[in-house]
Amino acid sequence: HEKALEVRERHNKINEIPISLSNIGINLRAKGKLDEAESVLKRAIETAKFAEEYGVYYSAMQNLGNVYLDRNRPRAAIPLYEEAIEGRNQMNIERRANLGTLSSLIRAYNATGDTNKALALVETGETFLEEFPDLKNANIEFFKEAAVSNFNANRITVGNAYFDRALSAKDSIFSKDNAEKIAALETRFNVAEKERDLAETRANLAER
Repeated sequence: HEKALEVRERHNKINEIPISLSNIGINLRAKGKLDEAESVLKRAIETAKFAEEYGVYYSAMQNLGNVYLDRNRPRAAIPLYEEAIEGRNQMNIERRANLGTLSSLIRAYNATGDTNKALALVETGETFLEEFPDLKNANIEFFKEAAVSNFNANRITVGNAYFDRALSAKDSIFSKDNAEKIAALETRFNVAEKERDLAETRANLAER
């Protein structure tokens, strides 16, 4: 990503620089380099706004919020998540990404102790899943944070139900991943088998 950024900056590719910065910020966060990640993601937000690359703009905003959550600064993360969700909805862009943002926003409100706000957002998430039902098994974090919110409100039965949904989503994703890995292995095995058969055929022809 650093090399791509260097090339894009050299050629003044203003519409491509933000995504490079955003990717670098994500990688820095994954490595635990939160100070650097924060700085780079802020720059990603600035350049994306200037270039009017709003998909990257809201994505970088969400990722900066994640950095703040990692640093136990949920109140700093909340307005970033809220702006990302509202912006995508208003512009009708990349709205499916809002489930992940919403999950992080619920987590942030759980961290601040604002259980009522977190529970209201859980309801928002359920409405969102009605609009995008294919995402029901795609986001473990939403169900996990929904469970935490309900446990915090002493709604144990509902919390347990959300916890079960989180486990079910995890199993579904695990099964899908395994199926894809098995398919990849079968493909590699079939290719290897064909190559072996071809090698044997060539060897037999060479002996004739």
